[in-house]
Amino acid sequence: MHKSARNDPGISTIGAFVLIAIVAMLIFILVQYVGSAQHSGRFHAAVKQIALEGIRKSSDDIREEVLDRADELGIVVGREDVMVSWGPARQYLDIEVFYSVPVDLQVCRFEREFAFSHRRELSSAKKLMDQVERRVKGSYDTMLDRVQKATESK
Repeated sequence: MHKSARNDPGISTIGAFVLIAIVAMLIFILVQYVGSAQHSGRFHAAVKQIALEGIRKSSDDIREEVLDRADELGIVVGREDVMVSWGPARQYLDIEVFYSVPVDLQVCRFEREFAFSHRRELSSAKKLMDQVERRVKGSYDTMLDRVQKATESK
């Protein structure tokens, strides 16, 4: 009597295990790959925040801050991979970063390459900061004049 492969419970069980193993492996790879994208997203947000706070900082200070943040997140960035430039009259700040995020698949490890560029228009923010500084300085000068007049009249 001839048995068909479809009716053999051993083959269907082995096939189910192989299918489950392949699906589990694909899920693991996907999780690792998506995790690297999450690291990249956190780094992009951090660079945008650095650009926002970079109004009064030098290019070297901004570059160091970007490198520190990348190190905190476990992102591989070289000093030469971070370019910081100011527009004319410091109207805008450009930050460009080329970096890689490690993806560890247990059996092999590779780096996902990313490039990120962010421009922060600073003209309105700089004007606002200058106005605040003038007001604070004006208030300080007014207060100093009042104190001097009060001490002179005594």
